[in-house]
Amino acid sequence: MIIIGTTNLLKDILSKENIIKNISIDGPAASGKTSLGQELSKRINYKFLDTGLMYRFVAYQSIIMNVDSSNEESIVNVSKKLEISSFDLLDGEVHLNSKNVTSKLKERRVDRRVSQIAKYSNVRKILVDHQRDIALRNNLVMVGRDIGTVVLPNADYKFYITANPEIRAKRRYKDLAELKTQISFEDILQEIKERDNTDSMRDDSPLIPAIDAIIIDTSRIDFENSILKIMEFIEGEQI
Repeated sequence: MIIIGTTNLLKDILSKENIIKNISIDGPAASGKTSLGQELSKRINYKFLDTGLMYRFVAYQSIIMNVDSSNEESIVNVSKKLEISSFDLLDGEVHLNSKNVTSKLKERRVDRRVSQIAKYSNVRKILVDHQRDIALRNNLVMVGRDIGTVVLPNADYKFYITANPEIRAKRRYKDLAELKTQISFEDILQEIKERDNTDSMRDDSPLIPAIDAIIIDTSRIDFENSILKIMEFIEGEQI
């Protein structure tokens, strides 16, 4: 058992032989994967990348540049302008022209556009190349929807975080309420179900657990116990 707040053993395990190690965490929208991944990275002193913010960043830029999201070529051109320096690998924030735009990437207008953009294979290729380059140079916790299956199929540890749609809708509703976004719980639930269908049915990099991923259902597990499950597995694999 790893005692909360004491992770020296785990840090020693992960830094052994001074080899770059990567941890992939995948899962559907509002499953808790991003919060878990960010907290895990802090406890084990790893860098952190939420790849979903890359797609949201492209979606956000396409909005402010007034680019038609149905025009794949135009969206690809927007994605080519993405700069890795915009992504802070320590605190998970995203900056544009020296301004923190992380909260803007979670706005409803971005929500409505990001799934369509993520379906474009050429956009995915550009962003995946960036993601792999970051992983080669950093001990990294990488969060997304296709990390363990496509981006980092040889990741040292793979996790798939899930929860039932109703639980996830409640989480998203709470997040949007904090942003003072007016939307009903029923609408959020419907959007989550539609997003699940879009992500799991797309031809390029569908949302599915990697064969060798550890699946953790957070529907009835609180945040701290979810973190401990991940950390205990990593420690147990090394003993």
